[in-house]
Amino acid sequence: MNSVYRSNTAILALGSFLKLFVLMSVWQGLFRGKEAIGGITYNDMMLFVLINLLVGTLTYSRIG
Repeated sequence: MNSVYRSNTAILALGSFLKLFVLMSVWQGLFRGKEAIGGITYNDMMLFVLINLLVGTLTYSRIG
């Protein structure tokens, strides 16, 4: 039972990660021009990681 719970949480976290990655690509395309999609800077990566941690924490606390 515990392992099933853990794998479901991991799947949800991965899903939110992928959703955020797509959203960030779209965001960069809209606000920075199409050529910026491939060039993710260090600050963008930090922002992305922070948002993902926040969403992951919220998702985890909502389930558990």
